[in-house]
Amino acid sequence: MPLTDRDLERVDERAELQVRRYFDHYLQEVFPHQMAAHNADDGAHGSVAKKLTKLKWLLIGLALAGGAGSGAAFAKLLATLP
Repeated sequence: MPLTDRDLERVDERAELQVRRYFDHYLQEVFPHQMAAHNADDGAHGSVAKKLTKLKWLLIGLALAGGAGSGAAFAKLLATLP
């Protein structure tokens, strides 16, 4: 016995209701606990802070090396001028 169009609509409505119930439960019950556990973990955001600190020191080192190198090159250039 094939399903009628009304039967198919009711199946679709029922499936949508179940999906909505699942996500409502997830958003109201599960997700807040996951976020609380994540934010309480010191290592959760620490790797980003370490990478930014390394990047900052890398840029400072490049600036110092570039400044020293260009200073030495400029000194040689001045020494070659008459």
